[in-house]
Amino acid sequence: MHCTRSLLKCCSQELILHSCVVRFNFRKFGKITIIFFFAEASTRTQWTEDEKEAVFNYFSHHIKKGRIPGKVDCEKCIDKAGGSLQRRDWKAVKYYVKNQIDKRNKVLVPKSTNQ
Repeated sequence: MHCTRSLLKCCSQELILHSCVVRFNFRKFGKITIIFFFAEASTRTQWTEDEKEAVFNYFSHHIKKGRIPGKVDCEKCIDKAGGSLQRRDWKAVKYYVKNQIDKRNKVLVPKSTNQ
């Protein structure tokens, strides 16, 4: 598609969705408008010792068996932990458990060497 600079208009906007800022640009090529969304860099929140302990106490059986918990299990864990896991959503808890299982499997099963 060949466009001249006179046809190209670019605007920058910011939206606030669920207390997150979403940036997007849109460009117009004649009658066609293309919208580009830019994801903001997320800030990682370090897990505190209380959060880790609450997850390990609830999911110790899952971690030992190598079973990744589902949404309902994670939500029950958040509710049972009191206030220590209130800033975490169920996906964060699920992926924390998954990463702990993966880390455990990586330590227990050494890499096979190709000889």
